[in-house]
Amino acid sequence: MQDIFLPQPFLKAFPKSDAVFVEPVARYQRVLHPLVSIQLPAIDPGLSGWVHLVSPIEPYDGCIGDRSKAYWGPYLQPNWIAFRVGTDDRYELLGDFRFFEAEAAGGEGVKGYLRDHYDEQHSSFSASKAAFARSGQVCRVDGGQEPTPVAALSQLGGIPEVGNLIWEDVEGSAFTYVDGDAAPMTRDGRSYRFIADVPGWHYRASGADSILLYYDPVERIVLETFVFT
Repeated sequence: MQDIFLPQPFLKAFPKSDAVFVEPVARYQRVLHPLVSIQLPAIDPGLSGWVHLVSPIEPYDGCIGDRSKAYWGPYLQPNWIAFRVGTDDRYELLGDFRFFEAEAAGGEGVKGYLRDHYDEQHSSFSASKAAFARSGQVCRVDGGQEPTPVAALSQLGGIPEVGNLIWEDVEGSAFTYVDGDAAPMTRDGRSYRFIADVPGWHYRASGADSILLYYDPVERIVLETFVFT
């Protein structure tokens, strides 16, 4: 399915953060925006529960994780983030929060340009969320103009149209990816399921041109990666 607009019974736009993240919710809210929740049986009746497409506020430029090599790990790698999905469908970050540049710098240590970027994205996300509350549609909100409805998802299920994703073989990586493959693979050879993608900028001022969401129902792990063009 492509270019899916709301309402849809299997989608929840702008879900509440405490329904998406485990504690400490405030720490997750600082660096991640929950865009839309997806009911897995819409992809495959054999699956159950919900997963959530989220958008990191970073990067300001380059790829997320570029500047945080000390905090790379099996699942947090340049241009990739991952979460374990709990029995209550909430996400737990699979790695160190200092993977995010703002968290590594901490509080007042965040550089001016990055602090300004965070402020702008939080503000625009709030404006988009308010437009959704009024209209029931995900909207692009540009200052001084009427909100413009946009798709809540660009694609749901199937084979993603985006390929040749950024990936490097980080030592100890829990997954692999080969250019042109439809999905990453677990180290023991299982393919992640492609769930959905959407531009991050459908939900706020800026973001990836495609956020791709993958899921492993065996380990209940979500992987996300990002395409900027």
